[in-house]
Amino acid sequence: MIIVVTGTPGSGKTYFSNLLGKRLKIEVLHVTDYVKKYALYDRIEDNEYIVRPMKLKKRLEKEISRKKDLIIEGHILSEFRLDNARVLVKREHLNKIRSRLEKRGYSKEKITNNLIDEAIDYCGLNAFMHYKNVYEFIRPNYNEIIEFLKGKRKNRFIELSDELIKEKII
Repeated sequence: MIIVVTGTPGSGKTYFSNLLGKRLKIEVLHVTDYVKKYALYDRIEDNEYIVRPMKLKKRLEKEISRKKDLIIEGHILSEFRLDNARVLVKREHLNKIRSRLEKRGYSKEKITNNLIDEAIDYCGLNAFMHYKNVYEFIRPNYNEIIEFLKGKRKNRFIELSDELIKEKII
């Protein structure tokens, strides 16, 4: 089974992916490390790798063709479709994302952009556009997630846009 985990930076997708990988005994591929390893980027801007999405997609498709089970984690994965993948979108409340990104040393502008992306569900909406099977969650309920991965639970969408006003971002 191919599982894509995507979400806004700071939402907790790396931590969640590692836990899910251990629980399911499936290898986890972190896109950030993969992009660096195979130089799948054009340049580095503000400590961020500007990725070549189609080059990454082709490379991941080769990786998938060699593996039966794989969890692939990265926020850019909502930008294109990987065939036969089930997608988990890790969502998070804006105040937690803000705190995590501040600890990482992100600029105020970059934090604001990521908070807006989370509030409008940029990764989730893109995932729903590119994939058939998408499940959004904030706190992981592993039983529900396993049911979704087995095809026993339908797509799920979470709305967080009201937090934009609460967090005084706009």
